[in-house]
This record gives sequence, C-alpha cells and structure tokens, in this order.
Amino acid sequence: MDIEDVGLSSVEKAPSAIELFVDGDHMATQLHEVGDDSLTVEKANNIDLTFNTAASGFDVELSLFKNSISDFIYLNKTGEFNETPAVGDLELEIAEYMQQDATFEGYELQISRSINVANGSLVASLGRDYVDAQFDQGGYIPRTVPTRNLVSLNYSGNDGLNWLVSLKDIQGQSKVAANEEATDGYQWLDVKLSKGFKLSNTEVLNVSVFAKNLLDKVARNHSSFVKEEVPLPGKNIGIKAKLSF
Repeated sequence: MDIEDVGLSSVEKAPSAIELFVDGDHMATQLHEVGDDSLTVEKANNIDLTFNTAASGFDVELSLFKNSISDFIYLNKTGEFNETPAVGDLELEIAEYMQQDATFEGYELQISRSINVANGSLVASLGRDYVDAQFDQGGYIPRTVPTRNLVSLNYSGNDGLNWLVSLKDIQGQSKVAANEEATDGYQWLDVKLSKGFKLSNTEVLNVSVFAKNLLDKVARNHSSFVKEEVPLPGKNIGIKAKLSF
C-alpha cells in the first residue's frame, strides 16, 4: 500500500461573538445558551495520511487522521433549566460555552471495484469511517458522529440508464458527554433510478425515481441538538423530471 498524500497543518481560531457573549434562549437548539467572554484562541495541530493500493481488480483507500486541539471550544449541557423562559412556559436546558484540550482521531476506509456488465458498468463499494473524540483530561466530546458502514452499487448504462442502491449501517453512539443522550443504531437504504430521453437534437428529458429511507427506520442524527425531539425523515418516495433545451 502506497502513501498517496500527507497533510500537516497548524491553525488557530478565535472565539465567535456568540461563543463570547450569547445569553438567552436558542429555539433551534432547544437550549438556553450562555457565552464566556474569557474564552481564548483555539489552536489545532493536524496530521492526515492517505494510503491507496490496487490488487485483483479492487481499489483500496485508507485515510488516517489525528487532530490535537488546545483550548477546544464546545457547548456543554449543564443539566439545569432556565427558570425564567423567554418564550411562553418552555423551560430550556442551560448550556455553557467552555473550552479544554481535546483530541480527535480516526480513519476512513473504502474498498471498491468496477465491473463491466452488459451495456454499462457497475461500481461496488464498501466503506467505513470512525472517529474517537475525547478531552485530554477525560470524557467524551458532545455530539460525536458515530461509526458508519457504507455499501453501494452504482450502475451507469451506455443507453442513459443509471441506478444507485446505497445502504448505510449507522452504529449506536454510547460514547456520550455528561447530560447527553445515547442514540441507537439504524440502517438507512436509498434507491435511485434515472434515465435520459433525447426528444430532439437540443432537447433532453431526464426522469428519475427515488426512494429514501426505504426501510422506514426511526433514525436519529447523534450530532443534532434536537435529535430526541426531531428524528430524521421516514420513508420518502418521489419522481423528478428535468427538461434541458
């Protein structure tokens, strides 16, 4: 396996005005957010390594990364509630902007193969991504993305017929911060079929049929502030048409 790319970076980010001075209800996050005007600059040192190889018709790509961040700024849920809500009688949990040293590390792996089939080509791919995000003094960083396994079949026909089947296996996330809910895993299946029809020398009609979350799973995005209140959409089936001229 050969090293394709090596990335080294060192960056700084000043705290935003919201992180410094906010003090009030934020309905989009369902939190009463409180800033801290003593926050200092974040400093991050990052390294990324990408390897790839080809063997027996398979293409393999592996990316490794590690980000060490000094004074990482994050929104910490306190478990306490605002007793004087700004909107009606809705009491929102208080969340404070804080900072401490943190490390993000993980990998992305993809294995794929292209196969010539009758009147087209089929690309099959298998992927997995993982991130571990912890504070250097212990504890998990809030809203860390869970591990994902990805499988897809993508057919491209010489006659303009294309289809895609994509299955995401999202694992449960139990590595949670204080006062944060764990989320269950789920499988997310998407299907798309499209074809272009040439109506004249200048006009082309593209028609596609799609189905999202075909298994109709109850799914929650762990990185969302409102994952408990607002799950991801259920099964969605539709058709689209586009005329180009």
